[in-house]
Amino acid sequence: MLSLCLKDVGLGPPHISIPRRGAKRVSRERYLELNGTTAWALERLIRRAIEECKCTLPEHYLIPRRNRDHSHDPTRPAQDYRAGLQELLAIAEIKVRRYDFRHHAVSRALSNPIVPLEAAK
Repeated sequence: MLSLCLKDVGLGPPHISIPRRGAKRVSRERYLELNGTTAWALERLIRRAIEECKCTLPEHYLIPRRNRDHSHDPTRPAQDYRAGLQELLAIAEIKVRRYDFRHHAVSRALSNPIVPLEAAK
C-alpha cells in the first residue's frame, strides 16, 4: 500500500494496479477492482494526496513521506503506519501498546476450544 503511486490507482472503474517493482514481466502486476466502500476510501486518499500533500505527477506516491516540519515529500513513500495509528488511537482516547492487537487475537484464539493450537500459533 505504501508503494502505490498515483499512476497505479484509478477511479473509473475504481481499481488498484499493484506493481512488481523490478519484475521482468508485466504479467507479474496485479489488478484489483474495488467495491463501493474501498472506492470511497481510495477517492479520499487521492483527494488527500493532491490537495494536502501536493502530489501532482503520476510518479508521486499516494501516501507520501511526512517530513519533520509536517510537510510532505511526494517523491518518497511513507515509511510506516505507526504515527497514523497513534494519532487515530489518541483521537479515540484508546490506550494500547503497539502489539496489543496481536496478543489479543492470539489470546482469544487460544481460549476458543474449536480453534486448534496450530492455528492459534
